This record gives sequence, structure tokens and C-alpha cells, in this order.
Amino acid sequence: MTIYSASTTLPDSNNESIQTHRAFHCAYPPLILLDLVGLITGWQFIYTLDDPYIHLALAKGINSFHYGINPSEYSAPSSSVLWPFLMAPFASMKGFWLAPLIVNLACLAGTILVLQRLLLSRFRAGWLASWVLASFVAFCLNIYGLVFTGMEHSLQVLLVAIIAASLAERRSGFLLWGSLFLLPLIRYEGLAISIPVICYLGLQGPATRTKALWTGLLLAAALVLFSVFLGSLGLGYLPSSVFAKQSATTAGSVFGLARSMAGSVISNVYSLPTFTVFSLAFLSEFMAFQRSWLRVLMLLLAPVVLHLCLGRNGWFGRYEVSILLYALIISADLWTENVHNSIQGAGASAPRQVRSFPGLLKKQALFPLMVIFVIGTRPLWQSTLLTPAAARNIQDQQVQMALIAGKYLNKPVAVNDLGAVALSSRQYVLDLWGLGSYEALSLRRDPNADPRVWIPRLMADKKVEHAIVYDSWFPVTPENWIKVAELKLPGRQITPASDVVAFYATSPGSAETMSDSISHYASDHPSEAQMIKTFRGETDRQEM
Repeated sequence: MTIYSASTTLPDSNNESIQTHRAFHCAYPPLILLDLVGLITGWQFIYTLDDPYIHLALAKGINSFHYGINPSEYSAPSSSVLWPFLMAPFASMKGFWLAPLIVNLACLAGTILVLQRLLLSRFRAGWLASWVLASFVAFCLNIYGLVFTGMEHSLQVLLVAIIAASLAERRSGFLLWGSLFLLPLIRYEGLAISIPVICYLGLQGPATRTKALWTGLLLAAALVLFSVFLGSLGLGYLPSSVFAKQSATTAGSVFGLARSMAGSVISNVYSLPTFTVFSLAFLSEFMAFQRSWLRVLMLLLAPVVLHLCLGRNGWFGRYEVSILLYALIISADLWTENVHNSIQGAGASAPRQVRSFPGLLKKQALFPLMVIFVIGTRPLWQSTLLTPAAARNIQDQQVQMALIAGKYLNKPVAVNDLGAVALSSRQYVLDLWGLGSYEALSLRRDPNADPRVWIPRLMADKKVEHAIVYDSWFPVTPENWIKVAELKLPGRQITPASDVVAFYATSPGSAETMSDSISHYASDHPSEAQMIKTFRGETDRQEM
């Protein structure tokens, strides 16, 4: 038996003005956010995270046929297989840093249109209701805010929306299979959705079995080939960003892996948006289990459990958005199917005015559910509202670090926040946290390696005499480090990992060079200079 023998079509509409009006409405929230970001950053567009600048730096390397941040060595700082390659063709263009914004805006428009089409066709909402509900969901899940992170999550959300909408509408086309293949290549956690869905479709009969088999084989081949590629460069078999998020104390043993997974489950369940949406999903599972048990187990329960075990949440409303949107669409579909079957089973006794699931909700539970959804997704939509302030954070910290390191110091430098500095610097950049340096990552994660030993040695090997780091990330610093200055955020800390960045040098001569560079920076930027606190060298360091 195949569930894709019939297709669902949109209501007849050839009215171009309606389509244009809808598309124009889709642009309102991101345009408002774009204006606010420009207003608060002095009309210099800045992303809300430092991470997109890492991808852009890697994309520049790929554009020059080199996989890495520094031309002299390979590195794998991106957690996405494909995203840096998608950005690479833009690297030689003027305004290259805007490429993620443009692509993400296109992905946002696609996601909203997919949601509107689904509301029109599967859930029988009207034109106005489809726009309001699609915009409401996008706001609550931070889909608007994701655009301004400059990361691959907007594309990930679009692919998930296509997959979930295709499943809800019982359609099996190129977009579904292509999205299932691409999703894990955009973000590895997409495997939590792609694997169960491919397996489910493979069980639905000959019409989908062959396509499911080929999609699964091609996906496995692509992931294996990328791992082999990384291994051939001496970078391990997964991106450094994946390893960097794992604690050294929980890796390398079955017990450590189990403890890490248990911690991930607890952390994910504790997340308010995850708890809210998954609770609604489990309610729909309970209602629909008897009639659609295979669909419930493989299309909803399996992806949810896999994400709880292997996925992440948080970090400015990024990691959980795709799985929450998927669970929301599939659970709504299961709930609708259950209501439809119940009405059909009731026969003539069913109320004639109840013709659709939205109609039922309008009369009984739509408003309470929307209130619950707003309250339950508060951390996500708060991220949307904090987008302008987060962009200002990056401007006040990472952009100033990049300006000092690249324009005024213009020397090799060690950092723990790689993005903006690596993108703008013409000198070697040593990433002590390890995203841009596999050697540093291996040493940092080695419980027997003393940072007071390996950091000076690595900096000496790379001929690096200056460091710009978070003291909170390196509570034990090398003996030869001299604190020259600190850069402190003037406002509320939102997306940076710390509100204070410390500037260090490894010798009196390099300290004087860094101090002069910061003085020149301060004289050229008097307003930004108020964030800088300077020290006079080793004496002040001892007093602190």
C-alpha cells in the first residue's frame, strides 16, 4: 500500500495581485529587523553571531581551492558540509559578506510560502488565516531571527518545511527526495529526520522503495566521502566544530558517551520550547496511534527521540528550530487525520458545520493553543526581538577585535573567537579553541595537556606573539603572557560568550607593539575607545 497515490492540490487561484500581496507581506518582519539592525549599528550590517564570519573565511579558502582558514594549513571549522561551498562562489564578489543574508532571506521567503501552501491545502485555512498563522509560527520559532545569524539554519528550516509539508500532503516528488538528501549535508543533526523518513517511505511500496534506497545510498556515500576527504587532510573524520562541542572528560569511552547522551537528553527536555512543542506532538501521537501507528512511530517519535539524544538546543534560538517546526507540522497532520477519521466514523451524527480541523479549532481551542505556544516558545521569539542588540554586540566586540588585529596590529595573532578576525586579517590566525586548528583542538581536549605548556609551544611554532582571548575560557594562562588591554562590552551581553576580551603579548617588545596599535586604534575611534582598558605590562598583571 502506498500513501502517495493521491496528491493534494491548492485551491484554484490565478490572481497575481493576491500572490504578490502575500509575497510582499512575507517581507515585512525581516525588513523591519533589517532596519533596526542598521539603525543600532550605524548602518553597517553586522550578523548577530561571530560564526558566519568563520564560514565566510573558509569559503574564501575554498574559492582559492584550499580547505582551511590559513593558507598554510588545512582546517575544518564549519559544522556544515555544504554551506561553505555554497558561499564560495560569492567570495570574489564585492559585498561578499552579504551573501549569507541574501541566501537566508530567500530561504525565509520559501519557508513562509511552504507553510502558507500547507495551511491552504492540507488544513483548509483561508488566504488571510494562512498568512497570519504562517507568520505567527515563523515569529514564535525565531525563523525571522535566524536570517540575521548568517548561518545555514535558514536553509535547514526550509528543507525541513518541504519534507514535513510533503509528508502531510502525501506527496512524493523531487523536492521531497532532494530535501531528504541535502538536509544532513547542511546540518548533521538533519539525520534525525532524514533517516526515519527515508526508512518509512521505503516501507510504503514499490513506488517509493527504490527512490528511498537510492536516496539513502547517495546520502551515506556523500557523508562518507566528506569524512574520507577530511581524513585525507589529517583533520579526523568529522568537522572540528563537532569535536569542539564534546567534553574531553566524556569522550573516548562507552560510559562517557552514555553520560554525554544522557546529559543531552536532559538539557533538551529542559528547554522550554522543546518541552512545549514535543508535549503537543506526544498528545497527537496518543490520539492517532491506533489508526496510524507506523506513521506515528517513524515520522514523529523516531525523529524526536533521535534529536533528544544527539541534537542540541539553544545558542540564540538556532539548534532546535528545525526539529520543532517538523514536529509541529507532523503532529498537526496526525491530529487532523484523527479528527477527520472520528467525524467520518460518526457518520450522520457528526456536526455538519465541522468541515475541517481549523474549523474545529476555531470553535474550541485555537486561541488557548496559540497562547500556550507563545508562552512555550518565549526563548525563541525573544531571540528575534534581541536581533538588533545582538548585532550591536558583535559590532562592539568581534568587529573591533578584527579591526585592531587586522588593520592596526597586522601581526599573527592567537584567538578563541575565530570568525571576524580570520575573515579580515591578512596574517596567520591561530585558533586556540580549535575550530581553525586541529592541532590546538587535539591539545585542548587532551586531559593530560597543560595549557601553560602547549599554548606557548604552539604559539612559538607558529611565530605568534599576540593573543586576544576570553579569560573565562582560559583560567590558566601561560607564564609568559603579559596583559596589555581589555575590551569590555558597553551594554547587555547577548551572543558573545563573554563580555570581556583580553589582549596579551608574549614579551615586552610584543607588548609594546600591541599597546601602540591599540593607542592608534583609540585615537582613530574615540567612541569605541571607551570600551578599552589598557595596562602597563607585567607589573599591573602581577597586581591583578
